[in-house]
Amino acid sequence: MTISSISSLEDLNAITYDNFVENDSLTKFNNITAYFIHHGLIAKFRNGLLAGQNLGQFVTSYCDESGVNSYEMTTSPESVSTYELYTAGFTQDCYFIPFSKKDFISSYFSEITPQLSEVIFDLMKSTGRLIQIGSGGGKAFILKPIQFNQTHFESLPVFNTPEQLINVAQEAIESLKLQIKDVDYYVQKIAEKDEIISQLNQHILELNNRINQVYQTTWR
Repeated sequence: MTISSISSLEDLNAITYDNFVENDSLTKFNNITAYFIHHGLIAKFRNGLLAGQNLGQFVTSYCDESGVNSYEMTTSPESVSTYELYTAGFTQDCYFIPFSKKDFISSYFSEITPQLSEVIFDLMKSTGRLIQIGSGGGKAFILKPIQFNQTHFESLPVFNTPEQLINVAQEAIESLKLQIKDVDYYVQKIAEKDEIISQLNQHILELNNRINQVYQTTWR
């Protein structure tokens, strides 16, 4: 079912909170995933996920390949500081989503119309629930699941339903038709006045000719 509007705070939180905390496939943000960020391994981890690996499987293959062990990844100062940077003051579970904005929306907001999904995405970003890593559309996001409140819900713009948009368009067409009739009316009135002016000018010309004839006759 396509969602084109949000009618309640519960609906908003179902999309922005329940949709994630009830998703068992999400990757937790921890010191290991913080290590990926610091060492530029986001794309490599993304490819691992797309190939069907989970976090544990990817870490195992990466450690075999690089010679680094998972304990080092977890306890390195870079991992700890990066993790603390993105989670400062937040004590609940966070999630690491190594995909761009476009992929994020297509994965988690696939049933939401583009206009509304953009609004929800921007609301999550502006309120710190989504932290973007990388410029442009981003290379990854850290998700902090926090429920929105009534004030957030009321800040959402009101979207017309397709039926309402059709009605508005039909009303605009009818209004345009009436305006065209008005224009035709004014054009006709102007044409009539132009005809009257033309007749008056002709009459004035005839009078002037008569006056000239009388004048010339008088002076002979």
